[in-house]
Amino acid sequence: LFTGQGGARPLALVFTSAGPGEGKSTVVSNMAAALGEIHQRVLLIDADTRKPRQHDIYGVSNEKGLTNLLLDHREPSEEQLEEMILPTQVPGVYILPAGPSVASVTNILYSGRMEQYLQLLSGMFEVILIDTPPMLQIPDARVLGRMAGGIMLVLRASKTTRDAASAVRQRLQEDGTRILGTILNDWNP
Repeated sequence: LFTGQGGARPLALVFTSAGPGEGKSTVVSNMAAALGEIHQRVLLIDADTRKPRQHDIYGVSNEKGLTNLLLDHREPSEEQLEEMILPTQVPGVYILPAGPSVASVTNILYSGRMEQYLQLLSGMFEVILIDTPPMLQIPDARVLGRMAGGIMLVLRASKTTRDAASAVRQRLQEDGTRILGTILNDWNP
C-alpha cells in the first residue's frame, strides 16, 4: 500500500485538488476509513485550516488541533500530539483536527515544526493522510507535499478542467514533488 521509491513507504500522503468542490475531503476521509478497516493505524490530518471539514465528517471537536501545535513554542513532542489527536468511530482511524483558524497559516507551515511533527507521527501511525486546501488557490498543499512522500490529486469528472489539472501537475513538477496518483471522483461511465 502506497509504496514509494525503492519500496519504502512515503512519510505521509497529501490529498489535494485543483479547485474547490472536487470532493477531496470526502475522498481522503473514505480512504482513511478503508485503511482502518484493513487494520492499519491511520492518522488523518485536516490541514485545510481555512475550511476544515474532517471534524464534521468524523463528528469530533475542532476546538484544538493542528494550528495549536504549529503555534506552540515548546519543542515538538509525542505528548503534545497525544493531547490533540482524537479517536474516531472507525477502529484504527484517528484525526488531528485543523484547530482554530489563524492568519497566515502558510507561514507557520514553513516554520519547520510541521516536518518535526510528521517525523514524530511516522513512529506512531502506519499511514498518515493529509487533507489540504485546493492547490490553485492556496499554496499549502505545495508546502506539505515537499515534506510528505507525495501527493494524491483528486479530480472531479465534468468539473475539473484539463487546464487546471495540467497547471497543478506543472507546479508540482517545478517543486520536485511526486504525484503518486490521481483519483477521478464522481465519474459516470
